[in-house]
Amino acid sequence: MRIELSNRHIAYTDNDRVVCFENDNEVVDFVCVVDNDTENWKYKLDIKSKISANDTFYNTINLNPITIDKEVGVTLKAGMLPRGKCVCQIRQIHANGQVKVSDCFEMWVKKSVLSYCCAYQENDFIPSEFYQIEQNLDEVNTHPPIVDESGFWRIYDSSIGEYVLTDISVVGQTFFNGGRAIELSDISDNTKEISVKTDNKSISINNNNELYVDIVDGGYI
Repeated sequence: MRIELSNRHIAYTDNDRVVCFENDNEVVDFVCVVDNDTENWKYKLDIKSKISANDTFYNTINLNPITIDKEVGVTLKAGMLPRGKCVCQIRQIHANGQVKVSDCFEMWVKKSVLSYCCAYQENDFIPSEFYQIEQNLDEVNTHPPIVDESGFWRIYDSSIGEYVLTDISVVGQTFFNGGRAIELSDISDNTKEISVKTDNKSISINNNNELYVDIVDGGYI
């Protein structure tokens, strides 16, 4: 499904409000063309659906930037949307705290032959955005920050799947290792020197980001 967002107005690109079947999983993309940049603005898809007289389905899904400029989207999974009519809004959040909500629009999920296979909302329901955040955190944990040859940190950006250079300098940074303060105190010949203040031990990181332990005054780490 593809829509276009202009200020608050929503337009259906293909004039089709049916997004998928209830058992579809990771085969249908929801795409939204936006009129603001995707660097300073974040986008969320808020969903509400009346399941029964006493039960209402709610969900919030993060919309991630797509390689094409000014497009955000998500690959839908079973359980993100209930069967039937969904009333939706695009929530736009700026880095400075501004929030702008779109007009409401509809999405429809068709009934599958084997309806009992569908993942329905449960009592302890958790919004999809939290599962997405958890997945991003897992990716970041497996890609720790690295030192760039320029003397600045590079961190992993899970939205694009690669490391990006930050403006955080390695010099003067203080960390803690086993309760001991470690300070990145000097850079010379592309070598970053770390000094452990309590016992004069040091660790050197060379240009290939390899760690070397320097023993000072007969001590050890």
